[in-house]
Amino acid sequence: MFNCDAKTLGAPVRFAGVGLHSGAACEVELRPAHSGGLRFLHRGRTLPVHISQASAPGGSTLLGGQLDTPEHLLAALVGLGITELEIAVTGPEIPGLDGSARDWVQGLGELVCVGSTAGLEVSEPVEIEGFGGIARAWPGDRLELAVEVDFGPACRGRFELVMSPERFHEELCWARTFLPHRMLGAVHAAGRGRGAKPGSVVVLGERGPLVPVRSADECVRHKALDLLGDLALFGAPVRGRFELVRGTHALHQALVREVLGV
Repeated sequence: MFNCDAKTLGAPVRFAGVGLHSGAACEVELRPAHSGGLRFLHRGRTLPVHISQASAPGGSTLLGGQLDTPEHLLAALVGLGITELEIAVTGPEIPGLDGSARDWVQGLGELVCVGSTAGLEVSEPVEIEGFGGIARAWPGDRLELAVEVDFGPACRGRFELVMSPERFHEELCWARTFLPHRMLGAVHAAGRGRGAKPGSVVVLGERGPLVPVRSADECVRHKALDLLGDLALFGAPVRGRFELVRGTHALHQALVREVLGV
């Protein structure tokens, strides 16, 4: 355990858009809080941001079996060090915005310190294999990410980041979600991706992106963004080194459970 600043927003803020997968109109109001951690208010329920609430049935994170795709918003909160917040959601999922965490970061406004909070540390090395990938965690005195992907010539590479709000803003928050073109039909047939729009998803052809990218390694950076959002499921700030090879939300969640021993 360690202590760190507890942070929240200086004032409420609202975001509106459509869900990346449902295509439905969605609205979010983020309300400052002084304690209680991160929590969603959705369809009459309070959903703490914790692994006990999480699943990954459709390739994204689902909270409480009802709130879809919170991971980009959660990545913004973790990346900026926001630990206390009440998030009221109207609609089936979180607005997709531009497919990254950039719009969240730019719209959150001033942060304020509201005391201190207890964080968690990885106490011993952990490794698991499953869901098509490998996940590892090691003890450390800061939060570090190392992510590797291999989608063939279309997208392969490795990205590492020692987390700080400044580096999150500069190197990670703007990386958009991506999808291989060959998977589009299956995604649409499953009723997913209905809210995707030009510019919010990087579509990968056989040899590379079919749309302009924000960096040559935008896709692997987005995988790191997804991992960061799912680390919010520890329910507290966390320190350690997390390494993912071919990561998925299901694998991220399995790693969190393994580290917590639940």
